Amino acid sequence: MERCDKNTNEIYEVNIVCEQTQKHSNQMKCDCSGLEEISEFNSIHEFERFQRYLEGLISSGELVEVGVSKYYAGFSEQWYRCKKCRKKWRLVHPDFPFRGFFKRVPLFGNDKRW
Repeated sequence: MERCDKNTNEIYEVNIVCEQTQKHSNQMKCDCSGLEEISEFNSIHEFERFQRYLEGLISSGELVEVGVSKYYAGFSEQWYRCKKCRKKWRLVHPDFPFRGFFKRVPLFGNDKRW
C-alpha cells in the first residue's frame, strides 16, 4: 500500500474495508483468546503456577468458575467460562501417574447452559 496512490477511489474503498475489518476483529477478541490447551503438566509446580494464572483471570473478571458437568474419570477438576465468548475450559488435576490437563470443553448439541 505504500506505493499506491491513496487519492483513488479504489484504494480508499480498500482502506475502509481494512478499517472495518480491524474494528470487527478488535470487538470479537475474547478474554480467553490467550488460553491454550495443555495436554499434560510436567510437574506439580507447573500445575500450581497455572492454577495461580487462572485465579488471576478470575480476579480480573475475565473468567468465572462454573460447575463441572461431567468429571474426567473421577479426578478432581474445575471448569471455567470466559465471560465474553462463553467458551468453557476444564482443568483436570494431576494425580500420579496421571499428569492432568487443561482443555476446552466442546459444545454439545443444543445445550443452553454454555
